[in-house]
Amino acid sequence: MVGFYAHGAASLAPIVTNAANRVNRRKTPGFLDISRIMQNPRSQNPYMPPPRRVNRTWVGGDMQFLTDWNPDLHLHRTMTLRRTKIVCTTGPATESEESLRQLIGRGMDVCRLNMSHGTHEWHARQIRMVRAISQEQNRAVAIMLDIQGPKIRTSRVQGGSVIIRAGDDLTIHSSDIIGDECHIGVRYSLFAKEVSEGQTIMIDDGRIRMVVVETDGECVEAKVVVGGVLTDKRGVSVPDAHFSVPSVTEKDKRDLSFGIEHDVDYIAVSFVRRASDISGVKQMIHDQGADIPVIAKIETKMGLDNFSEILKVADGIMVARGDLGVEIPIEDVPITQKRLIAESNASGKPVITATQMLESMIHDAIPTRAEATDVANAILDGTDAIMLSGETTIGDYPIESLVMMDRIARTTESAGWRVRMEADADATGLSIKRSIGRAVCQLARDLNAAAIITTTYSGSTATVVSMYRPETPIIAITPDEATFRRLALIWGVTTLKIPAVGTTDEAMDASVRSAMDAGFLKAGDRVVLTTGVPIFVAGTTNLITVRVVE
Repeated sequence: MVGFYAHGAASLAPIVTNAANRVNRRKTPGFLDISRIMQNPRSQNPYMPPPRRVNRTWVGGDMQFLTDWNPDLHLHRTMTLRRTKIVCTTGPATESEESLRQLIGRGMDVCRLNMSHGTHEWHARQIRMVRAISQEQNRAVAIMLDIQGPKIRTSRVQGGSVIIRAGDDLTIHSSDIIGDECHIGVRYSLFAKEVSEGQTIMIDDGRIRMVVVETDGECVEAKVVVGGVLTDKRGVSVPDAHFSVPSVTEKDKRDLSFGIEHDVDYIAVSFVRRASDISGVKQMIHDQGADIPVIAKIETKMGLDNFSEILKVADGIMVARGDLGVEIPIEDVPITQKRLIAESNASGKPVITATQMLESMIHDAIPTRAEATDVANAILDGTDAIMLSGETTIGDYPIESLVMMDRIARTTESAGWRVRMEADADATGLSIKRSIGRAVCQLARDLNAAAIITTTYSGSTATVVSMYRPETPIIAITPDEATFRRLALIWGVTTLKIPAVGTTDEAMDASVRSAMDAGFLKAGDRVVLTTGVPIFVAGTTNLITVRVVE
């Protein structure tokens, strides 16, 4: 196992070698069929839509592929290109330049900045260091700014933590007081007016629970059902309450302006309840002269109920299982996760699976077996990216958490997957871009091509190709710095940057040379290229060609 650890911890640069282009391309039966699960949901589950066919699954109809999987081939596995992307949240445990250097070197694809914590000065420093180190290492690393949204939080408590005991009476004030064992504050002035007797209040992702006994509009009297240690600024949820807090707060607006000023690559919007929440954020971004993709975090029951409409306007989805598991019964979270991933895949929108993936590694050097299985199952479900939160913000083993997630992803992917060609097999009236994306994947498979190269300005062609989950490596070539970084989130896409050129032929020649220099191609390899005429104009993808590398 020594070699496994050594290779698993390696950076992307030595991993992307010619060996990566000789991945075993045998046709495997595929992964677990999500449609089978979705056709038989529990009849009383209010969080599952009526059964319907999901025209998306890149996973196959059975688990036969496992019969060909050899766990002893771990050394070969770690030399292949990881397709699933990894998002790391930075915090006190990873704020130093050396920590960020290790995260980027060990495979972080997206750096998430949680605006619920830290000052603008702190986040600006993180952005500067991530940009400098990624440029130094010639790595595409995207920066995602995660705004707090209408999150209701407790105020601070005496000494930074107090013990709340089951059976005790607790008074909750609708003001920012310093709390203790008997009184706590909530940072929302209408809280006591908008909760009702008998409702359950959950604090810190449900770790502390209490029932409302009475409310006078100023304070809430509650009986603690599940006690625990309460620290500063913990999240508060009341699943049956409808709070009138705006979807975008004044703090969020300031954070959005900060993100635009620092040219972040994605904006993640918390506690999305309806499609208009996303449209509103997009309008705010547009009004400031920017164009930044917006990720909708699904973590409320209302957001889940309105998911189909939210998906239409969002540029991507985050399955935020922490608060979602408080808003809906925890036993419904796994199937809900599969539904959200399936529908995101069908729409061609990137989807991130987040929260508590390797939670035990905050304090332990290795994860639980259940956590390792959770990460693998998210990959089998079809997620584009998997995310680390507390593991890399406050954990004792932030780098080890990333290395472990990388190893689990590579091992899971080494079992093979089924290409998604059947998703549009009977479809008619597809867009030009989607039709070309599907044709490119089929052609690359038929020719056993060493790579698919997309020359792109906006990155949308590479995203469409990724949707079909080809076995062939996807190399996106772009002259645009923002596209170079943003594609770091997209499943299976490795991005290379070249100077802008004048003609389509020049762009193709430069793209092949760039891929050869990066070690993706060698003389004699077949490569499928797709681009547009005129070159590097967004929305003009209309050309496919095949070359043999000379």
